[in-house]
Amino acid sequence: MRAKILGISLVLVLVLLPSSWALGGGEKAFITVLPLPSKNVPLSIQDQVLAAIARQLRKQYGARVLSGRAVGRAVWGTFGSGLKEASMRFISRVSEGKQAYQQLRVGRTLKKMEAALRYQQLCGPEIRNPALFTDLHVFAGLAHLAGGKQDKAMAAFRQAVSHDPGLVLSRRRFPPDVVNTFTRAKRQLLSNQPTQVSIVSRPAGAEVYMDGKLQGTTPVAAPLYPGRHFVRVELEGYSPWTLSLPDDFPPKEIKALLVPLWSGDPPKELLAKAIAVEEFAEPEMAQLRLLAGFFRANALVLASLSQNGRNTHLGIRLLVVEPEIATRARLFNLGSDPGEYNRKVRGVVGTLKDLRRVRGLKLADNSEPFGGENPDRDLFRPMDESRDHDREKKLKRIRNSGPDWYESWWFWTIVGGVVVAGGVTGLTVWLMQPEESWTLVIQPPP
Repeated sequence: MRAKILGISLVLVLVLLPSSWALGGGEKAFITVLPLPSKNVPLSIQDQVLAAIARQLRKQYGARVLSGRAVGRAVWGTFGSGLKEASMRFISRVSEGKQAYQQLRVGRTLKKMEAALRYQQLCGPEIRNPALFTDLHVFAGLAHLAGGKQDKAMAAFRQAVSHDPGLVLSRRRFPPDVVNTFTRAKRQLLSNQPTQVSIVSRPAGAEVYMDGKLQGTTPVAAPLYPGRHFVRVELEGYSPWTLSLPDDFPPKEIKALLVPLWSGDPPKELLAKAIAVEEFAEPEMAQLRLLAGFFRANALVLASLSQNGRNTHLGIRLLVVEPEIATRARLFNLGSDPGEYNRKVRGVVGTLKDLRRVRGLKLADNSEPFGGENPDRDLFRPMDESRDHDREKKLKRIRNSGPDWYESWWFWTIVGGVVVAGGVTGLTVWLMQPEESWTLVIQPPP
């Protein structure tokens, strides 16, 4: 069902700022949403919440916004994310599930494959072996069929074929009734034409992996059938761009414009204190200033997602660069219903009152306190609209008549400086400002 909350087409766009642009300059303020690593939050939920934060910042404060998991990974890498651990456990559970089926232990097979599915939600785009995806669903389907659950077996087989349309079951290895059930599920899925998904990136020439299989380098097209899919776009010197596609019809186009990697080591000390401490000490403030300089941001929004049972918790903290304000962290319970996340995030973003003091901020002119009657239909604007009038006209048409946010989900990504020979020229100059410009001013909220 296309109207499901997770029925999304994610588009991430990178715009490099001109070297003459300075902090606080330009027509609008620029806010970076920097996600902290999340260990146990499904990728689809991370994407949804980060998109909602960015959209509401745009709607309520009229600012340009950078957000998305690739932004966090550019700074933290895999540190603290649990991606490596989840990948190892996914691989292990699939192997154990196959072994259990071969030992005719149907209950154990289902238990292991259900665990593998949970880990897949956390690490899907990290997996490079395509056979793991098909093995997961084929053996889950076989176990369901052995337990007399025909519908669940058919669903698992369809998902396996979605990953590999050429998949067949050998009649030498499996009995006729099993092969016939698999063949019927495969025929159901392949009865309709696949969606031809175009994947482009900026810069071009990035490697694209779909469900662990290399598709080529951007621009590239791949035929996709309905089902859960995992996309990974890689280019040396840039943060891996990943996407977990939902369990319905895939989008026709995916645009991945890549975020340059943070040049230093992950600021682990900041990560440990970002949400936990009441006030930042000077070392943490210095790291935040460096990050704001790297992204050329007027403000940083630190976002931390965690799971507490079925509930998703959002920790959020704001650094305004000029005048310098570091707010205290706040924790919000978004609940267990993804359909409610956008409404709750709208209220969370409304609490970031100190953003109104950002130099260069032009508040959105909306009669509604949270950005108008239909904020979900808004798309984010590019940083430099004046340089491409045709693009702006196209965007206006999209804004006026475009689909809902979960069908066209845009992150306008802005990274500071002009990249020359692997370095960021404008960033170097900015970070060499006189020491007195880093005066610490913490003003508690009124």
